[in-house]
Amino acid sequence: MRDVFAKHIRSMGIAARLLSAALVLGFLYYGQPVLVPLALALLVAFALHPVVRRLMQWRLPRGVSVGMTVGAFVLILLGLSWFIGGQLMSFAEELPSYRQNLIQKANEARAMFSGGALDQVRATVQEVSGESATAPSTAPQAAESRTFSSWLESAGMVTDPLTTLGLVILLVAMMLLQWGELRGRFLGMISGDVTHTTSALADAGSRVGKYLFLQFLYNTGFGIVVGIALMLLGVPYAALWGLCAALFRYLPYVGPLFAALLPLAVSLVTSSGWGQVFSVGVLFLVLELVSNNFIEPWLYGSKLGVSEIGIIMASVAWTYLWGPVGLLLATPLTVCLVVLGEHVRGLSFFARLLGTEKTLTDAQFIYQRLLAGDSLEASQLTRDHIRRDGSERFVSDVLLPALAHARHDDVARQLDDEARAGVLDEIRVVCEEMPEAETPAAKPGAGSSRQVVLWSACPFTDAALPAFQNDLQMPAGALEVIKSTELTGDALQRLAALDEKPAAISVTHLSEVDTPRVNGLLKRLARLLPGVPVQVARLGGAVFASEEREALIAAGASVFATSLSEARAWMQAYAASSVPAA
Repeated sequence: MRDVFAKHIRSMGIAARLLSAALVLGFLYYGQPVLVPLALALLVAFALHPVVRRLMQWRLPRGVSVGMTVGAFVLILLGLSWFIGGQLMSFAEELPSYRQNLIQKANEARAMFSGGALDQVRATVQEVSGESATAPSTAPQAAESRTFSSWLESAGMVTDPLTTLGLVILLVAMMLLQWGELRGRFLGMISGDVTHTTSALADAGSRVGKYLFLQFLYNTGFGIVVGIALMLLGVPYAALWGLCAALFRYLPYVGPLFAALLPLAVSLVTSSGWGQVFSVGVLFLVLELVSNNFIEPWLYGSKLGVSEIGIIMASVAWTYLWGPVGLLLATPLTVCLVVLGEHVRGLSFFARLLGTEKTLTDAQFIYQRLLAGDSLEASQLTRDHIRRDGSERFVSDVLLPALAHARHDDVARQLDDEARAGVLDEIRVVCEEMPEAETPAAKPGAGSSRQVVLWSACPFTDAALPAFQNDLQMPAGALEVIKSTELTGDALQRLAALDEKPAAISVTHLSEVDTPRVNGLLKRLARLLPGVPVQVARLGGAVFASEEREALIAAGASVFATSLSEARAWMQAYAASSVPAA
């Protein structure tokens, strides 16, 4: 009854989260007329706030500092608009003079792609166009109505952006004037924990501020390089297309495409041949390859804390919600979501989904692959880790902790017999990928090695014994291995019947779930082989609790090891003939 009630509570919790997510998405979508100017204003305020602070450090009042900063920002916008508009008007006036170039290129393209199916498609299009042209015209009243409606739509296309821009500038000025008060209100709204929330805000502000600053520097440099290169290639209005390239790069993914299409189209119209067009295309191709693969990863690196796939997912989502403005704001907004996920427990899924931090350790990842029966990927991870860090680090840091996860699930009965057998088989496949270590050669003058017993306490340790023995680097014939599948009584009798007692015994296990079995084994060893030192090695990553240590010492443990290097050093010392028997 309790389990049914718990499942019901979990189901209600999931439903509540889904409902909350749907409400938030609906609010973002339908609240676009209000939220878009607010988000744009906040982004601009973030970019301008360092300038305001610098002016205030020069002993200027906040109002004067904000006025100077916002005024300079508006003047820059007006200057850019005047420059771009004037250049475009000049280019539009010159277009008729390039009519012969367009005709020549159109004829060349027609000659290149004429014939066959393309001609049929063109003929069909011309036929449909002719039928459309012979259709009866509408009444003059309807034409006048469409003309008036088109005029209103055109007027709205101009006035709406200007209204939004004016609202954004007003909001920016108000935010900068009330920056401290807004920060305090936000702190009080988000959480009562002022210290923690302040840290989150500082982290978000630092990441977004660095991103905006670096993006401004890089986009400006990119535009200068493009402008100079286009000027050298002889493309008209090269400064304009360099400026457009810098501005379009603020739009992720699609911006660089538009930045390249403009000068390509201009070169196609103005140049007399195809050489300049080809050169412009190669220029942008090379710049984008260098930028995407070298400069931007080095420049931004891990400063944002957002993964590349996270940026892509967020760009798609914000573009769907808010259109081109959403694409512009995608990266800063995603950074803020990741920071919130890192500092607010209820929003941690944002950090896991969009951040750069690993959601699974290498040990958890390889266990998940073993559980899924994907030995190919598990083997690839094995080879990569061994190539990078060496065999011992892989066994101690990845393989054994992964087996500890498997042992926990096995004891908790989360693995059925088929899954358990599959994981054990996959472990053996992974162990085969490991290179064999050379057996240490005997030192000149040294006697024969003495025997040390490695007693495995669980089936998962048994499966990893080839890799484990490989990294122990014991002298030939010095190691006796007893698996957990062997009957304990038979193994003890075999050890007791030896002419010479073992020099030492290492009882090896992966997790604290095997402590009862290890405890019982220690007691039997103490009765049958008194005086033989016994090491208890737990190599799955967990440490021994103090009470646990006391109980194991009382049962007969001599020393403890929690790493492969500790276990190996102890066993090698007792295998050496110079170490006397206990």
